Amino acid sequence: MQYPSWWNKTITIFHKRITKDEHGRTHYKWVRRVVDDCFVTTKLKQSVSNNEITPVKVNIVRTPCFVEVVTGDIIVLSETNNSTVLTSDVAIKSAYPNSFTVDEIHDNTGDFLPHMYISG
Repeated sequence: MQYPSWWNKTITIFHKRITKDEHGRTHYKWVRRVVDDCFVTTKLKQSVSNNEITPVKVNIVRTPCFVEVVTGDIIVLSETNNSTVLTSDVAIKSAYPNSFTVDEIHDNTGDFLPHMYISG
């Protein structure tokens, strides 16, 4: 599939996985995946709160392949290295200010231009 030339960004997905230790305690592990050839944009949308309309920045990413992503995962709008142990969403977002938390996902892999739509 030939994607438009502006699908040229690299992102990093931090996917949160829940694990249990030998004592049954819950732990969280962040699995890192780098995805190339993505479309990335930022749009302003409107939010209503206390009868006031305010602009809200929304990041939109389209990946050219199916990727495992769920709401609550974190997308960094660049490739990251794995030199730092990141154990929480706060640590990831602090280390990478160009990141956002996923709040909307659409599987458009069956469309004319197959992709995953991710925003937050």
